[in-house]
Amino acid sequence: MKFQDWLEQISGTIRNLGISGNVKGSYSTGAIAGNNKGIIENCYNLATIESNNGNEIGGITGNNHGIIKECYNNGKIIGINYIGGIVGLNYGEVINCYNTGNLDHIRCMHKGGIAAESREGTKIINCYNVGLVGNTSYNNGSILGTNAGVDVNNCYGLNNEKIEIVGFSEVVFENCAMKSEEEMKTKEFLDLLDSNTEKKWKKSEVYPKLYWE
Repeated sequence: MKFQDWLEQISGTIRNLGISGNVKGSYSTGAIAGNNKGIIENCYNLATIESNNGNEIGGITGNNHGIIKECYNNGKIIGINYIGGIVGLNYGEVINCYNTGNLDHIRCMHKGGIAAESREGTKIINCYNVGLVGNTSYNNGSILGTNAGVDVNNCYGLNNEKIEIVGFSEVVFENCAMKSEEEMKTKEFLDLLDSNTEKKWKKSEVYPKLYWE
């Protein structure tokens, strides 16, 4: 479906929604919303999201000014700049989310497994990424491409490529690390994700899943 046929901007709450197929758009494109100014909770994306001439492309939302929590992306994300597994450009909060989808564009300058860039005063907490981000240009991170003053806490990336947790950071982030595939499939890793939250994660045959899956 074309993106303009779906939700370009939300200011309320969306829960328990999943998207599959193909989503095509230009600027600020995501499976659940283009611009989020509300709450997106318990949602997921399996669709390929593609923008050949735009920025701010994310698996859940392209631009986030609200809260995204307990969501995941398993779709391929294709764009030019500011491509994220969950959100392209983050001005809000991303909590208890994960990405298993690959990010794809050789000319992209800002890519992150959770968010491409997060601005001052925002939060990314209790998240992990195992999708391929790529290091074809600058500011590519397994969790966050560019950290412009965000609180990044208890986030983890799969060490399957030569990138760090954050591509470029203006501040120090804590309790974050790259992990091996074996480490991320253990109960210890599950407990780590749940260490400062109310049991939002559960064990699966591979990587941790959210409690509602």
